[in-house]
Amino acid sequence: ACARLSRQADAGFANLVRDLRERGRLDRTLIIWTGEFGRTPRINANTGRDHWARCWSCVIGGGSIKGGVAAGATNVDGTAVADNATPYSSEHLMASALKGLGISLNTTYTTKNNRPKKIANGAQPIPELFA
Repeated sequence: ACARLSRQADAGFANLVRDLRERGRLDRTLIIWTGEFGRTPRINANTGRDHWARCWSCVIGGGSIKGGVAAGATNVDGTAVADNATPYSSEHLMASALKGLGISLNTTYTTKNNRPKKIANGAQPIPELFA
């Protein structure tokens, strides 16, 4: 079932990107495809996988993001960031999204409690994603 669902998701994602590119809208649309966590590299006692915040995957494209690039890496069993790789956080991803859309990293938004909040929390964009 997982392989079938993955093929359907891959086809849908590819069609979205193709449609945006053909319509000339990919350069002003940013796509982020991710979950809230990675999953544990090992199956648990209930034959499932738990949340795993140490390593996770996402796809980001469109806007001014450079295509065809992989940034970051894990060790062989996916339990940690590889020794030779730069660790990136969700704040790095948000900084990349802002840059990809041409929005200043210093832009401050106000929360419901009237508190100023920077989306990227001071992080810088992932350099590999930009030409």
